[in-house]
Amino acid sequence: MIADDPLVLMLEAIDRAQVTAGLAEKQAAEAAKAAAEAAGKARAGAGRIAALETATTALAGKVTGWRQQMLDAATARRRGRWWVVPGVAAGLVLYPLLATTLPYGGYLGALAVNGTVNRWQAGAALMKAARSGVWDLVVADWNLITDTPANAKAVAECQKLAGQFGTAQSCGITVPVP
Repeated sequence: MIADDPLVLMLEAIDRAQVTAGLAEKQAAEAAKAAAEAAGKARAGAGRIAALETATTALAGKVTGWRQQMLDAATARRRGRWWVVPGVAAGLVLYPLLATTLPYGGYLGALAVNGTVNRWQAGAALMKAARSGVWDLVVADWNLITDTPANAKAVAECQKLAGQFGTAQSCGITVPVP
């Protein structure tokens, strides 16, 4: 009978409502706590994102600076080499002219400028200018062999014998009257 009593039924409904309200408050508190944690994580994530964005911007600035430095260095190297081609051209033009003013350089300069003097003549002139006494002996020896065909043949035979026996050989040559 007590179960059919409206007052008992009402009290039971109030108790159930209080239990349900307590449960709802507890769930609401848990939801609020989860929302606060999520907001904190979001703020921390936003802070990390902002830090990453700042670091990325700083790194991009450094990379741009390094790139600009490399471009500036390459430009400076190109600017520093502008004189190479004109310098080489000037050297090719001025060398023969300067060579004629240097000691022993006249023949080499003449050879370089117009090519009328051959290399043998230029070399002979240099040797004669450097040590004329020794050069005179070279010319006399050369003339002794080339002016007389018999002397050239005798020297060739002596060289052949020296090669066969491996020892020095005596040669008979004819000395013309000067």
